[in-house]
Order: sequence, then structure tokens, then C-alpha cells
Amino acid sequence: MAIKLVAADMDGTLIHNNQVLTSRTEKAVRDICDKGIKFILNTGRSNSESELYYDQLPMDYSIFANGTYILNLKTGECPYYLPITPEDAKIIYDIYAQFDCLIFIQGDHWVYTTEGAQEECRRFPEYIKGLATIDLPYRYEPDLRKFLEKRTEPVEKFHVSFINHDQATEAYAILKDLPFAVVWCGHYCVEVSNPGADKGLALKWLGEKLGIKREEIMAIGDSGNDRSMIEYAGIGVAMGNSPESIKEIADYVVPSNDEDGAAWALEELLLKKQ
Repeated sequence: MAIKLVAADMDGTLIHNNQVLTSRTEKAVRDICDKGIKFILNTGRSNSESELYYDQLPMDYSIFANGTYILNLKTGECPYYLPITPEDAKIIYDIYAQFDCLIFIQGDHWVYTTEGAQEECRRFPEYIKGLATIDLPYRYEPDLRKFLEKRTEPVEKFHVSFINHDQATEAYAILKDLPFAVVWCGHYCVEVSNPGADKGLALKWLGEKLGIKREEIMAIGDSGNDRSMIEYAGIGVAMGNSPESIKEIADYVVPSNDEDGAAWALEELLLKKQ
């Protein structure tokens, strides 16, 4: 059955580790769209973090915050939204605050973090350290706990980067036993969202809304938070930089993100077969 929709993760998948979306990848996306195949992002990022790339990617919809919400990028409509309650947000924060970590909270389709967090990135492992050199659209708060105490609206997701693997593993072990969606997303990062938030479920919902069958969807990803969409899609693609647990569930394993593996997947699995 012909593919009608491609959903791709961003970090570790569509873009290089230096945050660049290459001309090759842009061309491959535009070429499949010219063939009538729809393209969307299915990312752990927020809308504000992703819109840096919108000029390069022709899209009508995208899925954000690990399946927490879907936006119509043409109208701004948000037809699908599964956030974390303000009460649960404080519980999650207090668990994370026990560790040496950087906490990023998505809310209102933005990212909130503490003042000085970008400079703090320099203490952390290489992937996180690179964020210190990039101009990211964050909103800074002097105290995230006080920010959550005052906030009456829900939040969308917690993304937390740890100083080392041991601390990330310990935090994951605590959080996974609580009623939240907890995913390990590599680079010593653990993400928490609404228990119903899931990249695969959000992709299923959007496919049905667009009248596209499971067998007509390709999903491309690299990490634990991509597992459900890779398993759901008719064609699941894992990047060469994926852990073995993700490679073994995929239909295809392609070159790494720094080798334009996502572009390779579009070129070899879609464009050359049409």
C-alpha cells in the first residue's frame, strides 16, 4: 500500500546534532510533498522550539510534546490536547528537584526554564552542552517551583537533562511507578507527560482525522519516545544512531542523523519507488 503520510522525529532524526536541517533533508521532504505525500513532525519539542524549521518544511499539522498536542499550523487550531494538571506538575517538579539536573517545562506551547539554564548546559554531557551555543526560544523564570505554585493552567511536558547516567536512571525508576507517561529519550534525559500522551496514539488520531490508514503511514525516529509511533506505522524506520531496542522493532534501519539518514529513508524508500 502506498505511503500517504510521513511522521518524523526531530532531535536525533531529522536534524543533525548541531541543530541544522540540511538542504538534502529539506529537498527530500519537499520532493515527497510534491508527490502528494503529507509530512508532519512528531517531536518531543514544543511548537516554539520547532518553528525555527517551518520555512524549510511544508506541513499542515504537527504533533508536539511526545503526543501531548496536535496543531494545525495553518490555522493555529489545537484539536488534540492532553496536558499535565497543575497539581501533578508540582509533584513531578519536586521529584526532579532532588537531582543535579536541568528542568525544562513546556506550557502554552512554549518552554520555561530557570534563569541561567543555558549557561548551566556547559556542565552537562556533550549533546546538552551544545545548547549553550544556540539561541533557543525559552522563557526564563527565577524560580520554577514558585512559577508552578502561581500557575493555574496545565503544563504539557517536563524534559529534564541529568548530569550523568546514574542520576537519570534513579529518577526514571521513581517516576515510572507513578501515573504518568515517562520515557527515556537518550543523552541522560527523561521526559514526563500526561499518561495518555503518546506519539503513536497521537499519530493514530491524526491519521484517522485525515482519512489515512495505518498501513499508509511511515514513521522515522531514534529514541525511546519514538517507539510507539515506529511500532504503529505501516513502515517504521529507526536511525543508525538509535539504541538496539529501537532498531530491533523497526522495518528499516537507515544511516545516522548526522549522515542525513532521514533524507536517505525518503529518497530510497519512497521517491525511488514511485
